[in-house]
Amino acid sequence: MQNFKTDLSNEVMSSREILDKYLFCGEPHIFAGDTGKYSRLKSTIASHFRIEITKVFMVGSAKLGFSIARVKSNWGQVFTFTIPS
Repeated sequence: MQNFKTDLSNEVMSSREILDKYLFCGEPHIFAGDTGKYSRLKSTIASHFRIEITKVFMVGSAKLGFSIARVKSNWGQVFTFTIPS
């Protein structure tokens, strides 16, 4: 999260570069260590909507591992996921 904050405040990176670095590239936080599961999810979504797998992205706190919401109570909150019982 600190790298994200630094990149946002740093005028060296363009908005597009920040989007590419944090949202469009890399493995989502929720699938850390299980790239195969993310690939299967993308494939399933792409097949369902009949689009190319390269058009499927995960964004938000599940991707980053923390909230980027402007609401102060949510900013920087660590993403957690639990399966309901």
